[in-house]
Amino acid sequence: MGHFAFQEPPLEEIPISAMKLLWGRAKYTPHAEQEPIHAALSTPGGTPEIPAPRAVVVGGGIQAGKSVMSGNHILGRFMFDEITWLVGRRYKDCEKEYQYCRDAAVAAGYAKKEDCSYAVDGPWEMKFLNGHVLKTLSSDDTTRLASEAPDGIIMCEPGRQTREAFETCWERVVPKSGYLAVVGTFERSAGWYRSLWREFQGPNTYGGISMSLPSYSNRHFYPQGQNDPKFQAELTRAKNDPVGWDRFQERFLGIPRIPHDMVFYEFSRPLHVSSHAEYQPGVEVQIAIDPGFYPSAAVVLFIQVVQGQVRVFDEIYVHKVLRKDVITMVEQHFSFPYITRGVIDPYGGSQHGMGAESAEEEWQQRLAPRGIRVVQAPRRSVDDRIGRVHDYLHQNPLLGAAGLLFAPRVKQTVLEFEGWIDDEGHERGYRYPMTSDGRVTSDTPIPQDDHAVSCIGYFLIEQFGFTDIKRVMPKNVAGRSSFGKLDRNPYGGRSLAGVRR
Repeated sequence: MGHFAFQEPPLEEIPISAMKLLWGRAKYTPHAEQEPIHAALSTPGGTPEIPAPRAVVVGGGIQAGKSVMSGNHILGRFMFDEITWLVGRRYKDCEKEYQYCRDAAVAAGYAKKEDCSYAVDGPWEMKFLNGHVLKTLSSDDTTRLASEAPDGIIMCEPGRQTREAFETCWERVVPKSGYLAVVGTFERSAGWYRSLWREFQGPNTYGGISMSLPSYSNRHFYPQGQNDPKFQAELTRAKNDPVGWDRFQERFLGIPRIPHDMVFYEFSRPLHVSSHAEYQPGVEVQIAIDPGFYPSAAVVLFIQVVQGQVRVFDEIYVHKVLRKDVITMVEQHFSFPYITRGVIDPYGGSQHGMGAESAEEEWQQRLAPRGIRVVQAPRRSVDDRIGRVHDYLHQNPLLGAAGLLFAPRVKQTVLEFEGWIDDEGHERGYRYPMTSDGRVTSDTPIPQDDHAVSCIGYFLIEQFGFTDIKRVMPKNVAGRSSFGKLDRNPYGGRSLAGVRR
């Protein structure tokens, strides 16, 4: 087995100082932008009592040194781990990471060249002197990822893979509470990868975080880092081209672009998605209903209002499900005994199918005997509904928080607010029409992917009317005029991280 032997890492984490000792012989020194990512991946998830895997989603700028960082992260942990996977859609997607790790390990004397396999198309496998094994795997067939429990997995080029592959990788690192690094670029990437990065910007069910590795972290191309003249020239060009700013952030800063056409441009996961919105025992539960019309989507949101703050703690968001079955799902929800009332889309009363009763009538007949009153929201314009949601998305100074919160499990509703790109490459979410060069062409949103946001707008109108916001917010923050479409930045309005204008 050679001179090297496995060492148990400290309980709290594998310190960067220990990894740096191993990197020293391999002549790798992480730059300031890389070291926090190494540290995040080496910090265990969960708690000391209940350990959990550590998931980190990394968005990289072009030529940011993602492969070098990934290969050397494996190298820095080889004394503490037994099995590591590099997973790509094709073996070729893992080639650079494998080669960097292999070459550095052989040069440093941590592995022998004859113990490192290499074929043109893969798979490849290398064994360190202490027995640590590094393997490359293809996620084209997720059943191949079920053979063993690795200590760590790095997904290479995740934008070419599927959400199913991510879920499978997550399941494989659970037994050892290992780490899962999802490292790639956002250009021409699958929609789930962009959405996951945004999801990991706030509380999430994986306990993961998302980070960015900007292009200037590559000191070969940008010797002076962020202050390098070449990077500053790119930055100046982007600042002078508002439409190109998001592309710059995505291409050079590793931040997925913010769609300019989103209706609720101010929505932010760190601000609006919080564990504070989880179900609170003893607090009245209300439901907001978009009954849909088969086969379109039907949505039910489960809501509690706490000190004036509207908290959406769960959702039913289904397609091609009969109305009676949606109601049954509500009746089986854990909070059903505590539901006191429902607010239904005001047009639900006119939604009839095949001569049957309206949506409102069907919901009333099923829920009224259980003591739940279903009421129609007032019929108001799309502008009124959107404006009311804008009001509650913004900071309430009396609460010190936004007036509208979502629990991490309320996933599909959140996607309507922030937008996503589906696996076929189509842009989704509640949007305004936009030209190919990034210009919004109308103040009327496209009527799609708006089921949940409509539920919320109607609920706010029915529950609070249009005047209460002026009692809890400063004069210059009250009402739709402060946040409505007339005042919106036509190019977006916020930057998630990194360099700001």
